[in-house]
Amino acid sequence: MKKAKIIKRAKIIVIVLALAGLLFLVKSQVVVAIVNGRPIWRLTYVKTLEKMAGQQVLDNLVTNKLILQEAAKQNIKVSDEEIKAEIDKYKELMKQQGQDFDQILAVQGLTIKDVEESIKTNKLLDKLAGTVEVTEAEIAEYIKANTEVLPKTASQNELKDSVKKQLEQQKLSTKIQELVTALQEKAKIIKWL
Repeated sequence: MKKAKIIKRAKIIVIVLALAGLLFLVKSQVVVAIVNGRPIWRLTYVKTLEKMAGQQVLDNLVTNKLILQEAAKQNIKVSDEEIKAEIDKYKELMKQQGQDFDQILAVQGLTIKDVEESIKTNKLLDKLAGTVEVTEAEIAEYIKANTEVLPKTASQNELKDSVKKQLEQQKLSTKIQELVTALQEKAKIIKWL
């Protein structure tokens, strides 16, 4: 009889310890923080996030999915080398500015995988949008309309190059926005949020 009670208590202790261990392992899945002994539940956290940025996040996810689908449909790819080259460019730029790439990622809560995915999406968008042309007339018109705000110390060639890049970027952004809008309009999107 005593042996049966001891075995029963031992089983209860093992079960309690197992549950405590399990709770410890999954605590961040249930509680995201404890403030003065009071928990902030993950469900509360997720609901608040959804209220604050849920629609924007969902729209971004939908847009990314549309871009990936369209790129696959057109057999457009981004190579690992292209992604690596872009990351190397970012690292060099940050180094020139006295910043550390990995620290910047950590501060922003990003991983290298996040950066790679973002670069891939942007490169796919650029490829889907295609090239843009800026004419000499457009450059001259822009310079004429904005002489007061353009740098006076730049040479004519530097000024033209700078304006050309700016106009190309504007045209590319417009073309990308039109592409994304067209993809969204022709897609069958069902949202439950």
